[in-house]
Amino acid sequence: MIWKELAIRDIEHWVAGTQSSYLPPANYRLAGRDEVLERLKESAQSGEVEIREDSFTLEMRHWVSTESGEPGDVSFALHLGHWMDDRVLKPERSTTRPLIGDYPENMEGCSRASITSWESLIDDVPSVGPGGRVTVYSAYGVTISDITTRLRIERFESRWRKPGEIVSQFQRITRGEFLEMRVCGAFGYYEASKYERQSYLRTAFVFLIDRPASREGPSWRTSFAVAATESDGIPPDTGLGSASGDCL
Repeated sequence: MIWKELAIRDIEHWVAGTQSSYLPPANYRLAGRDEVLERLKESAQSGEVEIREDSFTLEMRHWVSTESGEPGDVSFALHLGHWMDDRVLKPERSTTRPLIGDYPENMEGCSRASITSWESLIDDVPSVGPGGRVTVYSAYGVTISDITTRLRIERFESRWRKPGEIVSQFQRITRGEFLEMRVCGAFGYYEASKYERQSYLRTAFVFLIDRPASREGPSWRTSFAVAATESDGIPPDTGLGSASGDCL
């Protein structure tokens, strides 16, 4: 996800400029568990994949020997993330992190996990939010893959919301308390994490707000999403879940 730092006075201009770069992107209804299961049955390796009960996204956990490594798991997770919903996946990052918690003594010297992830694109519109991506965690003897490219099953044409409406919603959520705040924005299809159920996939403007410590109080950070479009048949802000400003 690419964040753009914004001055408060420039938010409406940024929203309008972003909208002018795209035709209004379609919104989508997402599959339930039964529909995901039917789709997954079409894969020859479906027995290795689990459907999460909370979000109906996919997971794989595979124990491997240190000699065999994990390249097969990585390539299959990437294939599954694209195949499940026919999205474009592009590399996002590859990094390592220390393992947290207890691990066997024979893992000494291998106490870090490598993390590789890809973010998705739908009609050249990027994903924003914690989902909409494939992430593979590889540590000593195990790989864990999260596939959060949810299955779309119904398309809704959309129209842009007016930039002024989006700014008004931003101001209502933040209550106009802009002093000493740093604001960043991003645009794309908002997809929730693997822990949250989601019924619709829609585009949104996502805002990240930082306030440094000051005489007025401690530092804090918050983020929220504002729906970018409207579609007949989809209630306002449906699909944004806990990221909706109304949930803050």
